[in-house]
Amino acid sequence: MKKLFPVLAAIILAQFAQTIPARAKGVKDLGVAPAAVADPLKALYRFVGVYDDRVGVTSTALFCSSSSTVLERLTIYLNNEEGTIVGARSYSLEPDATGIFTTRPIAVYQGENVIPLAIPIYAGRARIYASSSAVHCSATLITNNYSNLLLATPLHGVRFTVVPGTLE
Repeated sequence: MKKLFPVLAAIILAQFAQTIPARAKGVKDLGVAPAAVADPLKALYRFVGVYDDRVGVTSTALFCSSSSTVLERLTIYLNNEEGTIVGARSYSLEPDATGIFTTRPIAVYQGENVIPLAIPIYAGRARIYASSSAVHCSATLITNNYSNLLLATPLHGVRFTVVPGTLE
């Protein structure tokens, strides 16, 4: 019986440890299960008002941050006013990183990721897909009037996969 007691105590302790909430174990509780790069993409956001005439001073910038603990996959589609896809690109977003995605190079955002456009966009939309809902994005129109003054106009976005406990 004395030999059996330590084995039973270890089994009971292991069962009890599984019932402790994740937060108590030191794991960051995101409200969503961590996703892997191989997970299927989910529709996260749609932004309307995307603009880039390819010759003027106004372009669109999208900012996406990951609150995940794993590498996330991200795909951005840009549609023109008729709904035709005129630009698309896929990216990998590192854990706790922020990516900047633009329709053309913008000097203030050195190292941003440019989404090549087939034709200009005058009243388009951006659709953002990611491998988990632990990705949060915003979008803005950037106007550079050549006097080193940048004007930023936020675009209205709709989130499809709402994270519980957030105000998105």
